[in-house]
Amino acid sequence: MNQTYKHWGLSPASELNQAISRLPKATMLTLWADPFPLTEGSPYEEVSSFRAIRVENSIGQIKYVACTSPKYRLVQHEEAFRPIIEGLTLAGLDQYSFCLNSDHKKAKLQVYAAGEMIDSVRIGFSVVNHFDGQHAIHYGFRMKRSQKSLELVGYRQVCSNGMKIRVPLDKAEIIRPEIRERITVLFSESAKINHTASAEQKLKALQYATEAISLLQEPVRVMIERAQKWTFDEEGQVKLLVKKHIGKRFAGRVLEQFKMESQDLWGLYNAVTSVASHDADISSSAQEKLLDKAATLLLEVV
Repeated sequence: MNQTYKHWGLSPASELNQAISRLPKATMLTLWADPFPLTEGSPYEEVSSFRAIRVENSIGQIKYVACTSPKYRLVQHEEAFRPIIEGLTLAGLDQYSFCLNSDHKKAKLQVYAAGEMIDSVRIGFSVVNHFDGQHAIHYGFRMKRSQKSLELVGYRQVCSNGMKIRVPLDKAEIIRPEIRERITVLFSESAKINHTASAEQKLKALQYATEAISLLQEPVRVMIERAQKWTFDEEGQVKLLVKKHIGKRFAGRVLEQFKMESQDLWGLYNAVTSVASHDADISSSAQEKLLDKAATLLLEVV
């Protein structure tokens, strides 16, 4: 069962704290096996090379989600998300919008802590913590080193659209060199943290990454303003961009939605994020892929 808490309007920090405290809790258990399964009453033996992960949600539903090595250290969702709250407090922010959802295997927190920007856009970051024994904590912004860009999440309040925005770190016309250097320092720790004994130390260090939200407001504003100035001379140009970035599956829906948006690249981007955010028959995985495609489309401005 998925549990979701959405607070798109400004909420006090205490509300996020309460929502996080209701997230599923995991426990590592010793595994026992019957060495003689065909013999009644035979003694069970401990399986020393594995541990089981048992997860219980806030309404008492229990699932066993993985078998892991005894060296695996569970990081509870509350532990993984706590640096966000501490970092926001250090930054002097005591109110923010957030979306929190979970199932037995993982929990995802998106926080939009920056003030409202151009066209009612707010930017923030996403954190995912896993209990499945294979994945890690993915914290903060996604640094795409091969593409020299940094990915963050966004939310457009005027139409309740979720979004992803990739800020190109190698383009001085978008981001000033001193800001790029400061962000690199903030993300000196890996944004991917494995469940090991060093996880706690790394999480504490990452609380300072929340500073990057304020630093990235200007680059995002520049990208939006550029997209608003990118108008189309003919319908064929729009269709070519949709074909290039979106593909056939959602092309029709995006083009139909574009008729109701501003007739520029920013409007086309918002048409894609609107379809991803509001079409009821789109799965969560397809939604993520469509938001990824929208982020790539917006990079046309550079």
